[in-house]
Amino acid sequence: GARIASASRDKTMKLWDAPSGEVLHTLVGHAGPVLSCCFSPAGDFVFSASDDRTVKKWHTATGRKMFTARGHDDTVYCVQCSPTGTHFASASGDMTVRVLWLSESGRKVCALRGHTRAVFSLAFSSEGRCVVSASDDKTVRVWDWAKRLELFVLQGHTATVWSCQFSPDDAHILTASMDGTLRIWTREPEATVNVRTFRGHQGPAYHAIFTPDGRHVVSCSADRTLKVWDAVSAEERATLYGHSSTVYYCCLHDSTLVSCSGDVLRVWRLEELFAAFAPAPDVLAL
Repeated sequence: GARIASASRDKTMKLWDAPSGEVLHTLVGHAGPVLSCCFSPAGDFVFSASDDRTVKKWHTATGRKMFTARGHDDTVYCVQCSPTGTHFASASGDMTVRVLWLSESGRKVCALRGHTRAVFSLAFSSEGRCVVSASDDKTVRVWDWAKRLELFVLQGHTATVWSCQFSPDDAHILTASMDGTLRIWTREPEATVNVRTFRGHQGPAYHAIFTPDGRHVVSCSADRTLKVWDAVSAEERATLYGHSSTVYYCCLHDSTLVSCSGDVLRVWRLEELFAAFAPAPDVLAL
């Protein structure tokens, strides 16, 4: 069945059964807060990134640790798997992004250097060849990791960039920033242009994602809300209330939205929201 993975400052990660809210496994092994986690494309493995400067790979069904990847010199803030399922990448306070094999050993392929401050977020393009990274240096960088090449730098945010993501067709890049805005940028061979700026959150924007069809954007913020936006017009379509503190992260699977705030996870049904563009109640609080 559907599973949810959550990372916590208590140094653990939990795997949940989404329909029931039951904890299936508590994964223990990190020596510091766990700041990020992701599933492999097939869902058979889950990865965790920690303040202890490591990334760990776990078996989803059993909760068994497979390996620990070391190499970063500072906190690892984000880990993501490539859509092809062959590699995973990590972003760190040591100002680098590292791409590694999705193997039993977690052998390093390359380290991408160019950011001048901590790197907080990264994402792969749909074909897995490019990586986008977001940093405390207020920039977003796009890389061809196979060539170890920085393709271009996106500048325009006036504060830390917390989140970055490619659009489903890889033609655009979505970013969320401490300056309270979201931005969508074009991705072209010779030029990158900030084509849309989304304003409406009353605090820093920590994360933003495209819906699978690319028509909408969902964001979360320190203002304790999630917002749904029209990706073309940048108009706000709905605001989701229910969290009582900063909402740090959100993710989508089909029409299900998961958001996390402090020690609370909420699961929302988005098909009803998109049908009426009205706030949808959460259906499960974990």
